[in-house]
Amino acid sequence: MRDERIVAAVMGVMLATAVSATGAFAQGGVFGVKGGLTLASADVEDIEGTFDTGNRTGWAAGAFFSMGSGALSIQPELNLINLGFEATGLPGSPDVELRYFAPAVLLRLGLPLAVVRPGLLAGVGVGIEIDCQIGGATCDDADPSLETQTTDPTGLFGADLDVAFGMGVLRAEARYLIGLRDIHEASDVWTEIKNRAWQVQAGFGFRF
Repeated sequence: MRDERIVAAVMGVMLATAVSATGAFAQGGVFGVKGGLTLASADVEDIEGTFDTGNRTGWAAGAFFSMGSGALSIQPELNLINLGFEATGLPGSPDVELRYFAPAVLLRLGLPLAVVRPGLLAGVGVGIEIDCQIGGATCDDADPSLETQTTDPTGLFGADLDVAFGMGVLRAEARYLIGLRDIHEASDVWTEIKNRAWQVQAGFGFRF
């Protein structure tokens, strides 16, 4: 019940922020695409309490609308993201790979300078699971197997830097993702899995 309330709350925040974005849209903004790397891990608990995990490198890509030309802007996003962890407590230390379609809405507080525009980001998102694999096998068929929740509400925090040229914008950003629910549903090994990840991305956009 608690997980369902978390998902509902995150979806409510995203909807309310998106509705309020209609006023900011009239002020102009940036539409763009981005991509980069993730250093993913997880807050994991296992049945015996002795399990160990490691980081795994993945990828992220997406599109964004940064709406509002002043110090405060609203940024809806559509992302594909590769998360998971290295299961160092299992033979061969296989990767647990989780892929998500991840819409998000963030608030950006930045310096509205002419050319170089640094900013801070904070917001919420929902990861919708596309795929789950352990050591290259689907999580249902792997040994040990893993059943996961189909959604993962997340909190997002970070910073970015826009460099404007003409009607274009180059963007670099770093952010941290925190999974807000236990995505584990059934497993012979794990009792709790919460996603964690650093993301470093670069992209470009066009001002409107």
